[in-house]
Amino acid sequence: MCARRLLTGVLLLLVTGCADPYEQGMQAYEQGIWEEAIAHFEKVRKLSDRHSEALTMISKARFQLGKAAYDRSDWQEALVQLEWVGRRDEDYYGARELIDVS
Repeated sequence: MCARRLLTGVLLLLVTGCADPYEQGMQAYEQGIWEEAIAHFEKVRKLSDRHSEALTMISKARFQLGKAAYDRSDWQEALVQLEWVGRRDEDYYGARELIDVS
């Protein structure tokens, strides 16, 4: 019984370890785990032809981090994250759709 659990655990590690970093980033983003999402998208940015998609998702995740920091009155963190988004024109245009400007 223990051997079966160990084997199952090893197989799960192998399967999740081989997952596409972009998909892992999307899963983390959808779960609201922004830092993890950024880490996965950074891997994609360096190793994949989905460079611009990864930059857009990094920007969106940083925007969410900034928004969360703002909501908890952590002004310094909000500025760091939102400044990163605003500093990168190509990323800014991907993330600004998250702002309701009606």
